[in-house]
Amino acid sequence: MIRLLITLSPFWVTILDVIGWTVISLAVGFYFFKKPDTRFSQEDWLTKERRFERKGDFYRKTLKIEAWKGYLPDGSKITKSGFRKKHLLNSRSDYLQKFVIESRRAEWTHFVALFAIPFFLVFNTGLDELIVVVYGIVFNVPCALTQRYNRIRLLRVLRHRERACMRQ
Repeated sequence: MIRLLITLSPFWVTILDVIGWTVISLAVGFYFFKKPDTRFSQEDWLTKERRFERKGDFYRKTLKIEAWKGYLPDGSKITKSGFRKKHLLNSRSDYLQKFVIESRRAEWTHFVALFAIPFFLVFNTGLDELIVVVYGIVFNVPCALTQRYNRIRLLRVLRHRERACMRQ
């Protein structure tokens, strides 16, 4: 493991951690925010539904996501033009499809942010290493899982509507 040649006081390590996570999270978010919607219009290897998710039952029954997902922040508040994903604003199919796209964008953002963890291990030691890893996981994984859960539910609604239109 690479270590800094200088030793930083716990105060400066904490300052670096706070600034680092803030800058990295904003940079990753901005990177994906600038990607066109077409990049997220289809499922890919990260965002496709997995068998263990059981159409959202894993999140609802095992992780009890309905009990805690409302406490998560909505990162779209950072940009005035961001897409709010905390609550559905309407039930039109075009809006739901946009929500699905934005949930994929957010999932990618949160999972890619986790790749910053090794950067923090360069200047953190001992308990601080554990804290910075736990911080990265706690502030990214629940948000990504919530995006997956919401998207699974929305895609089910959209597929149901599509089948109903075909029958008419």
